[in-house]
Amino acid sequence: MYQTSKDKALIATLDIITPVCDDPYRFGQIAAANALSDVYAMGGEPRIALNICCFPITVVDKHIFSQILEGGLSKIHEAGAFMAGGHSIKDTEIKYGISLVGEVHPEKIWKNNTPHKNDVLILTKPIGTGVGVSAFKKDKLSEKDFEPYLENMAQLNRYAYEVLKNFTVHAVTDVTGFGLAGHGFEMVGDNPFALHIELNKIPVYEKSLQFMKEGLRIGGTITNEFATHDKIDRSRVKPEMTWKKDILFDPQTSGGFLISTTEEEAQKILPKLHQAGYKSASIIGKVVARKNAKILLH
Repeated sequence: MYQTSKDKALIATLDIITPVCDDPYRFGQIAAANALSDVYAMGGEPRIALNICCFPITVVDKHIFSQILEGGLSKIHEAGAFMAGGHSIKDTEIKYGISLVGEVHPEKIWKNNTPHKNDVLILTKPIGTGVGVSAFKKDKLSEKDFEPYLENMAQLNRYAYEVLKNFTVHAVTDVTGFGLAGHGFEMVGDNPFALHIELNKIPVYEKSLQFMKEGLRIGGTITNEFATHDKIDRSRVKPEMTWKKDILFDPQTSGGFLISTTEEEAQKILPKLHQAGYKSASIIGKVVARKNAKILLH
């Protein structure tokens, strides 16, 4: 962020991903929604966008690349931002993302590490996209069963932002590549708090739960767990439910918001989020005093 005046600060961010589906237009939409999320998670509004394209131009039909860009542009328009151009390079693998400049009032910035004790935690989108995308690529998930994943990944966090800006929220982060645990640790930061998360309250794609129960794990899950395993208290998790902890480490693409706010505000926020299209938005836990671990599972 860069403050330019008393009432304006600029947000600069970028994100780039590899394909998560076979449809180039929807991939473009998801990549754009994923990038836009960082601006909304800071309480800002996107203004200017620049494409970042890595395309195997001599191998893949150029029409594919046009569809990716059209998909991205559709989400930039939906966000009310302006696509100013971009840059492309020849690569061996398709990659697409967007660099964004947004605006926010300096006194209305949402931080990701300022929760208050006794706050409740709201998660706006279901998690499990990492294992879901992997299963789809391995033909273990049908197009019909994959559709809910695509719809949620393409859904902008703009509408959650528009709900939240009318309430008092203490901390907000979007849940992406580091998984719920990783972004939860960011929220705890150096504060004397811990996140008490109830596994059964976390909204998860039904098929992803099934794959996890069967023992399907992806590289990102393993990496995320390795980075965080010593900071999580699993002692309250029943032995027959230990497999379910993997949902905390599943890397997300274009995930939802993790929000820390008071119980009173949460009860007002949740119906508004449901009306805005985040049907699975739920309270998944609470901010408590920390003893040792940063996350307590129950």
